Amino acid sequence: MDKETMPRTAHDCLPGDSFPDPIRVPFTKTVRLGTTDEASRRSSVYAKIEWNGSRLSITGVVGPMPSGNALGSCGQIEMSRPAIKNCAPGWNLGLVKQFWETWSRWHLNDMRAECEHQRKRGETWQSHPSAVCPDCGYKLGHAWLKETVPTEVLTFLRNLPDTDKTPAWS
Repeated sequence: MDKETMPRTAHDCLPGDSFPDPIRVPFTKTVRLGTTDEASRRSSVYAKIEWNGSRLSITGVVGPMPSGNALGSCGQIEMSRPAIKNCAPGWNLGLVKQFWETWSRWHLNDMRAECEHQRKRGETWQSHPSAVCPDCGYKLGHAWLKETVPTEVLTFLRNLPDTDKTPAWS
């Protein structure tokens, strides 16, 4: 290979060149948090984490079945937060709690109804419909705003233990 066609690395970059932060590279990951009691039986709780490089999406399922049905809830299961009775390998209740909180805070980071100032004040569409931000003039709920997911959040999600069992939908 000549110099023009050789793969480039961060070690041989030219001034002004930039390489993407590897943590921001898109990824999809399935995790199993553990088991809960659902429909009078022990059911695994799974979540699928999808990062496309700018948008974070997390969905879950309690007790997935081969038919496509589930013994418990599906989708935004963090709202009901199924009680994990037995943690999956690599998980503990503190990690589960941190995962639920991360999910609630960062899921669909590109669909924020409030600006950063309104978010810091705790203003939501439910509590302050159409409120105008005194700092920047944004009218709450009048556009979908994007909030950049911090690197430490992506690092946390990437480093979660991979599922130890294959979910029924795979």
